[in-house]
Amino acid sequence: MLVASHIFATSCKAGLEPKGVNFINELKSFDKEIYALGGLDSGNYKEAIKAGASGVCFMSLAMNDDIELIKR
Repeated sequence: MLVASHIFATSCKAGLEPKGVNFINELKSFDKEIYALGGLDSGNYKEAIKAGASGVCFMSLAMNDDIELIKR
């Protein structure tokens, strides 16, 4: 399993350029499950899945007790 981070801009990595969904495509050659992390929210997590991520990881949503998206 690989965790690809940070895919989208996130406040915990302020000032650092996000790697973007193309990074997920670059990792496919490793033949491992890829989980996207970083800046994911209800408006963009599907982009990571479409790019080839096996799943997504949410830190801020869980820490902020915003589990509505997680329930979907």
